[in-house]
Amino acid sequence: MRQTGDSVAISRSAVASEGPSRVLHRIGLLVALMTTACATQPIPRLATRLTLDDYVGTSRYSHGEPHSFRVLPAATLFVRTPGGRHDAALWALTHVDGVEHQLLDMAALRRLDGPLKLRPNPARGIASALVDPAGRRVLVVAGQHLYLFDLLGPGEPPRALAGLFLDHGADQLTWSPTSDRLAWHAQGRVWVTTADDSGLGKPVAVTPVPDAGVAYGRPEWVVLEEIGRDAGFWWSPDGASLIVQRIDESGVEEHHLADPAHPRDPPRSLRYPRAGTANATWRLDHVPVAPSAAPATLDWTDDALPYLVHLVWSAPDAAVLVLQSRSQQVVEVRRCVLGGRCTTLWKTSDPTYVKVGTDVPLAVPGGWLWLSDGSGRSRIELRSESGELQTHLSPADMDVERVLGVVAGHVVAAVNVDRVGQAVRLFPLAAATASPSERAPERVLEDGTVGPGGWVLSSTGADMQRRFEVHPVDGGPPRPIATAGRRPPIVPALSLERLRLVAGHDVDAAILRPRNMESGRKYPVLLYVYGGPTLRIVQAASRRHILHQWFADHGIIVVSIDGRGTPGAGRNYERVTTGDLVSAPLADQVEGLRLLGTRHPELDMDRVGVMGWSFGGTLSLMALVRHPELFKVGVSAAPVADWRYYDTHYTERYLGDPEDQATAYERSSVLPEIAGLSRPLLLLHGSLDDNVLPVNSYALSDALLKAGRPHSFIPIAGTAHHPTDPKVDAAVWGLIASFLDSHLHFEHQPVPSP
Repeated sequence: MRQTGDSVAISRSAVASEGPSRVLHRIGLLVALMTTACATQPIPRLATRLTLDDYVGTSRYSHGEPHSFRVLPAATLFVRTPGGRHDAALWALTHVDGVEHQLLDMAALRRLDGPLKLRPNPARGIASALVDPAGRRVLVVAGQHLYLFDLLGPGEPPRALAGLFLDHGADQLTWSPTSDRLAWHAQGRVWVTTADDSGLGKPVAVTPVPDAGVAYGRPEWVVLEEIGRDAGFWWSPDGASLIVQRIDESGVEEHHLADPAHPRDPPRSLRYPRAGTANATWRLDHVPVAPSAAPATLDWTDDALPYLVHLVWSAPDAAVLVLQSRSQQVVEVRRCVLGGRCTTLWKTSDPTYVKVGTDVPLAVPGGWLWLSDGSGRSRIELRSESGELQTHLSPADMDVERVLGVVAGHVVAAVNVDRVGQAVRLFPLAAATASPSERAPERVLEDGTVGPGGWVLSSTGADMQRRFEVHPVDGGPPRPIATAGRRPPIVPALSLERLRLVAGHDVDAAILRPRNMESGRKYPVLLYVYGGPTLRIVQAASRRHILHQWFADHGIIVVSIDGRGTPGAGRNYERVTTGDLVSAPLADQVEGLRLLGTRHPELDMDRVGVMGWSFGGTLSLMALVRHPELFKVGVSAAPVADWRYYDTHYTERYLGDPEDQATAYERSSVLPEIAGLSRPLLLLHGSLDDNVLPVNSYALSDALLKAGRPHSFIPIAGTAHHPTDPKVDAAVWGLIASFLDSHLHFEHQPVPSP
């Protein structure tokens, strides 16, 4: 922290320590940023400091937090890194008393000898632990090493059984339901090994060497990225076979991502299906694990339903598939028999699109669970084995975000609470009413894991502290799991408001003011925007607020608004982006911000900037181009310039086929309008971004250059969609703050120029 009299500036040592030339070289700055220091006045002193080094260097204060939970009947296993700085270890918390026991750490693994001996330079710590379905053995993953241990009992050190080193690593490591085999994906193939009390067998590939552009056992890129399915193979209930997805990406457009900082390295090839172009094709193979058995191709594909959303076995000879049309307006749930045909259990359609996920369908006694928002809110449906709707388990006025699992006759689900928080509710399978148990909305649920012994919930409170609790199925008290993560040094000065706009609908706003704000003083405003589908950023508790507070403590008020197009407020509120991805969201951002300006005189509406990343980067550009009377400066990171450059599943969900819906693409894309830019712009993009391809920002910069529009462009070398190197991450945020300060003139100490 740097002090001048009573004035304070928050240090950015990640920028200062490397020096200007090295920082600018590392991130590939093309246009130097001109920073104008503003005059400062004495301000109240801050008692606590907040630095970018702390924020990004601890991965938003998450280092040292427990993860990889496995809820067993008597105990919960998890992985935790002491202090976030040492090797990760495997722990167990016993449900009966809530006591934690360290079971294994890297020191214990290093002491193993003979065939179990670690190879040199193993990964730092235990990455994950997979308990077999019987709850008797645990597979510990440390880099490319696999270790099989016997679980002797709660709190007792496991007994080492076997070790295995995989030359090419393992993706999707999965136990068989019978607890005697393991399967995984590597190098485009599916591999299987035996795993029993005698140890781990020799890995055997159960799929052939793939042809060019072909892979077995993994989903295509767009399904992984947009639907969230990471599974590419599924064990049969009897553990005797697998259903394996075979994908063929040879017909998908090939793009090349190069790192300009390392010109001798070959470009990375990426099969990326842009809107309107060909997707990967796929089929399913039935693969017995017995060496003498031959795989068989399953005739379960349907050209009218090209997306395989989810698959779950329903019997030893049958599976249930969730299939979606290319338009995403139709979803069918089908039961398919090995060696036979498929029958439709139920079908869902929507004139806009049908939302999908991989948490449902979920098998329950006598039927299936399903999520549908056809009635206006996302509700849990209970369906029979043959697909008929039996009842709704969640009330009509509640949005269920995802089903976490089923335990002790109750559905455990994450639900939206007043749009600014998430909580867990229990829904009895035998009744259509929710459990009366409540969780405070200021605790924002972030994740949940369900197992035979109960469930683990992770949530963040208004104090920014993340909490982890085991809820035993026997009704005992919740058991907290300790975290070794650093407590955030501040509590953001957050206020939440709900605004009624002229058209009659509400939007939610989050405001972060300087913690040492002076009464009667006006402050510049930064609209930090996302505003798009699938994500809400106005939350009662979110660690994103810590970064916004860092900006605010420099003397700027940070505002975020969630309006139409964002989830959690019902079907119609979210579906407004159909045919036009930006107009309604942008209108709500602009009207909401202006309304806040009339309510709060400390907001200097003559000094307003806008900043966003990804979809937020697109919306910030649109705001800057369409509303220069309001926004005086903008920062856009990883924006989509033209929606024809983005992927099929996401883009076509809202805009359709670009050949048929050219107007929708035109009005939703900023590239056709960017030549009208009249305000200062800082544009950033990772050179290896495989989500929003770098061509988007290069096209924008090229159009601005040809139109004679000054702008600053930072291609961040060696970076994907977001920086992962803490030094680069801190440098980027520092440069963003410097750029905004040079145009909006922050009210407190000027942001140091890099």
